[in-house]
Amino acid sequence: MKTLQIVPVSDLRMKHVQVFELIKTGPVFLAQRSKPAGVLVSIRQWDRLMELIEDQGDLIDALKMELAIERGEETVETLSEQEIQEWLGVDEKVPA
Repeated sequence: MKTLQIVPVSDLRMKHVQVFELIKTGPVFLAQRSKPAGVLVSIRQWDRLMELIEDQGDLIDALKMELAIERGEETVETLSEQEIQEWLGVDEKVPA
């Protein structure tokens, strides 16, 4: 397991170059008066976290819909290939 990188908030002012180097290897936890104050992460890690959160939200929505269908609260409509093409506004056949 990785060792936590904890730095005092004052290091952001005094040693910001070193703090930003630490971010490249993982999250940096900021401490103010020896108490947790925040976390710094790289843009790359932030983007991954946001993508994971969005994916989890999509999964939750899908599971809620499955449950609603099972309970009979929602219905499923099956469309023919022609109806799908019309819905998409496509004149040609959709490749299988």
